[in-house]
Amino acid sequence: MAGTNVESLNESLKAKKAEKYDVGLEKDVREWLGEMSEKGPEFADESNSLQDLLKSGEILCDIMNKLAPGVIPRVNRSKLAFKQMENLSHYLKACAKVGLNQTALFQTIDLYEGKDMGVVVTALNQLRQRAVKNGNDLSKFVQAEAPKAPKKSPSNKDPAGHKPGAGRERRWSWKLKDDSASPLDPAGGNKPSSSAQVAAGNITVNAPSVSSLEDDVKTKEAFKFSSELARKALNWISAVLDEPELASQSFKECLKTGEVLCRLLNRLKEGSITKIHSGKIAYRHMENIGNYLKACKAIGLPVTDLFDTPDLYEEKNLNLVVQHVHSLAAHVKKNEGQFNFSGPYMEDSSKVRTLFAASLVGGDLNFDEEGGDDEPLTQEQEGLVKWVNSQLAKRNDNPPLEVKNLSKDFRTGVVLLKLLSVLTKLEKIGAYIEQPTILWHCMQNAALVLRFTTQQTFQNVDGCTAPDIVLGDAAAIGNLLEYLREKFDLEYLFLKVLNEGEDEEITLDDLAQYADMEEEEYEYVYEPEADDGSTDEDGDRAGTSSASASEVEGDEDEEDGEAAAAEAEAQAEAE
Repeated sequence: MAGTNVESLNESLKAKKAEKYDVGLEKDVREWLGEMSEKGPEFADESNSLQDLLKSGEILCDIMNKLAPGVIPRVNRSKLAFKQMENLSHYLKACAKVGLNQTALFQTIDLYEGKDMGVVVTALNQLRQRAVKNGNDLSKFVQAEAPKAPKKSPSNKDPAGHKPGAGRERRWSWKLKDDSASPLDPAGGNKPSSSAQVAAGNITVNAPSVSSLEDDVKTKEAFKFSSELARKALNWISAVLDEPELASQSFKECLKTGEVLCRLLNRLKEGSITKIHSGKIAYRHMENIGNYLKACKAIGLPVTDLFDTPDLYEEKNLNLVVQHVHSLAAHVKKNEGQFNFSGPYMEDSSKVRTLFAASLVGGDLNFDEEGGDDEPLTQEQEGLVKWVNSQLAKRNDNPPLEVKNLSKDFRTGVVLLKLLSVLTKLEKIGAYIEQPTILWHCMQNAALVLRFTTQQTFQNVDGCTAPDIVLGDAAAIGNLLEYLREKFDLEYLFLKVLNEGEDEEITLDDLAQYADMEEEEYEYVYEPEADDGSTDEDGDRAGTSSASASEVEGDEDEEDGEAAAAEAEAQAEAE
């Protein structure tokens, strides 16, 4: 590790774990797991790492329920990290219930994060042996849980004569709004100024007014990383190995498996590393990195110029890895006679400065003089700018907050933080500087954006780093905005599903207009009955009927008159 002349304890522990790892035992465990889970081909394929197959906990929980039905009542079928770790926790508790020795079990992170796969394999083998010995039936070993002691019921009345809870306020259920009173101040007068109170469900969340020391340290490490130095290091590796495609990859993904580093050292000094592992198995990757670091010591590279395996594989400190590659290049050039190597050599990087180094100089921000608005926006970028402005309009700021590009307007991190507050419906998501005056303020804001997003989604944002935001990298900021829209904007996701497979795009305005048309079509209009003189169809019919009736009555009267006259004439003739 940098700054010490002794071998890193972390590296020593990793090496010991790798030496103790029993490959033959893993093979036996794989075969048994394949039989129990009915996924034999997947477990037989060594390119599928055991950690990737088991880390979700679903297979282990299903196997345990086969051995002891119902011992795990619920298995989470989810890709969320905390749900998968919950499965592993349920599995470990079930192991204890069937009588496995607690000291032989592993911890959740040993499997989920691949901290110690040797312990995981040993624990699984213990379960395998116990299951085989008892005919794959461990239900008889399940230890019943002791019944919980009943809670003491509160008295029906307190000394004042009230029923329990009657007329009392539960402060945890208060919902604070802008004009509502605080539980600490019912009059609503003195709200605490040291924290932002926001309503999340029924719980009041207090956002700190200052960043923590831990967050500041993480921010400093993030901005010590120089993408330019990383690019120069990767270009040199690509040139030495004569593999141009490596230069187009990301620094961490290119080197993470350790294969490229091992091949690099063998090119610099033939036979430095005798065996290079390939495949997707995590511990093989870490073994490659460990062998590479040992070979670096053998060629005379100082321990202070090395890094630890987690610095690369777990991305604990990529700055040390970048510095190491530059130190290796300088060591090879300085001791050229020791190596069968005559170039190419690393580009000069003495004038490269990191953002953290620039922040130490201090000074005011002046992004307006740096341009960044000349490049025209693509159609996708215009759509992102329009989406951001539509979200910011919901804040009712005076004057309204509006962005015009994906570079300069986002560099301070303030716009992104306000956008997140709209998307998550939180008044404030943490301690940030709303009016940055120095570069460090922008660095803190940018780091908070990515840290908050990762905490909410349980995923790292690919394609965008905190330095990318401060440097105004339009492509990286576009990647971040697309990620936020996919994860937080429910209206966008609804329309995306609705328009899937459609020729013409449907918008929310179209849906609103359609709803208005439907409402008008089915609206009931009351019309009074028509008068006698109306000209509607029924009226005409009524008029015709009455006219016909009048004519019939007239004909009948005329016939009666003629009959009376004929009768009178006949009587006269008879007389």
